[in-house]
Parts: sequence; structure tokens; C-alpha cells
Amino acid sequence: MDNGRYAKTLASAQRGLTLIELMVALVIGLFVTLGAFQLFISGKRSFDRVEALAERQETLRFLVDTLSLDIRTADRDGMTISGDDDILTLTYTGTRKEDPHCSMGEALTRVEYAFEEATATVKVGYDCDNHPKGTQPLVSGVEKIIFPAGGGGLSFVDVDIRFPAIGGEDEMQRTIRFRVANRNAVIQ
Repeated sequence: MDNGRYAKTLASAQRGLTLIELMVALVIGLFVTLGAFQLFISGKRSFDRVEALAERQETLRFLVDTLSLDIRTADRDGMTISGDDDILTLTYTGTRKEDPHCSMGEALTRVEYAFEEATATVKVGYDCDNHPKGTQPLVSGVEKIIFPAGGGGLSFVDVDIRFPAIGGEDEMQRTIRFRVANRNAVIQ
């Protein structure tokens, strides 16, 4: 066997990569890494948007359920809107006995919804047998809630809820309006 030829073959097999080959491999690796990073960032943004929309939907569902019950069961002439259309007061005369917000044996006589701009919180206050129970936060994460006055002679109440923008939404896309009819006003 020719030792010279074997040594030459062994030397060329162990030669390694040239500087050019190494730089090309690094550039290809950089592009693959940047692509994966871009996919990660895009996925994270999508996840955050879906999570924010789900939170918005849950807040809206809770507000609609809570406001609907109180508006539907209020006295016919017991709905007033005050402030800058951001305070809704509802009164009850004997229609909400044994309400869960009141102590045993007491009846709900008044509910007041108000928006506190400083904390972006919708607050609610309850009176049971005309004794105030104080106000408490109902939901937060709302940019504004108003009750546009003049709707239907208060046989129904319009409610406009504006949420903070998610991903460049305009005001129209983040404002929800719903209408709730008062049962007593509709029946009469």
C-alpha cells in the first residue's frame, strides 16, 4: 500500500470547511433563525389579541346579563339617567323581594350604575329597603359606558359600551350598543 497516497487522502478528508462555506452556512442559519423568531412574534401577537377579545367578550356578556335583569324588572317610572348620560338609576317597589344583594327579609329598592373614569370601572350601588349598601366595582377594563337619554320615554334603555382599542381598532369597532326593554313599560 502506498503510504503517500493514503496520507494525502486522509489529509483532504480532514481538511474541514473553507471560510466562504462557513459564512454561507452562518447566513443561512441566520435567515432560518430570523424566520422562526418572526413566526414566534406573530403567534404571540395573535394569542394576545385572542385573549384580549375573549376578555372583552366575557366583560360584555356579564354587563349585558346584569344590566338586562335590573332594567327589565325596574318600575315603569323608576328609570332615570343623569350625569353626562353615565349614571343609570333604577327603582323597585316590591318587585325584587329576597334579592341576593339584600339581607334576608329585605327587598331591593334601588340600583345605580355609574362609570368612574379615573379607574375605568363600572360601579354599582344597591339600596335594600331604602338603606344604601354602598357602591362596589362591577367590571373594569371599559373605556366608557353611557346610557343615551331620551330612548323610548324610558320604556327601554340603550347602553353604549366602549372598550379600549385592540390592534388599531377604530371607535366604531370597539363600541357596542344594546337595548333593553322594561317589562312593566312594555306590558302597560
